[in-house]
Amino acid sequence: MGILIDTDDFVGKWNIAVDDYSEDRLNDYIDTFEKQYLVYLLGVDLFDLFQADLVAQVPQTARFISIFNEFFIDDGTCVFHSEGMKKMLLGMIYFQYVRDNDIKQTPSGTYKNTSELANNFPSFNGVVQRWNQSIENYQTIQWYICDNPTIYTEYNGQLIQHTSGI
Repeated sequence: MGILIDTDDFVGKWNIAVDDYSEDRLNDYIDTFEKQYLVYLLGVDLFDLFQADLVAQVPQTARFISIFNEFFIDDGTCVFHSEGMKKMLLGMIYFQYVRDNDIKQTPSGTYKNTSELANNFPSFNGVVQRWNQSIENYQTIQWYICDNPTIYTEYNGQLIQHTSGI
């Protein structure tokens, strides 16, 4: 079981069809990247407090619930929207997994590209789009934290950028 996500969460636009072999690989990606991205998001001290606040993968105190769940905030000049930490992580791990595993995403599931006479050149447009959407969530959560410095005094998050996929 991951900190916030499990293999069963990869449905919808983050669909990764899993069998026994791919489920183990996907669990490895969750184990590798989930904590890393949460620590980058929050910083070590705030992450430790966040993780200690979790019960069954859900935070219990208001300050963590505020950044965990989806939110819309209109500050008078801009509307900020985060789909929440869970969807942020799904997109980031989806990107890492699909990019690294030479996998083609189709409406009926996930398939490995094969060819007898040519090298495959998969299109990563949708994969890159999911990464960039996750980065929007990531940056919006960090904006909220920075906009409330007295609530998140332990914050020391790191910036992560969008990608062009090149």
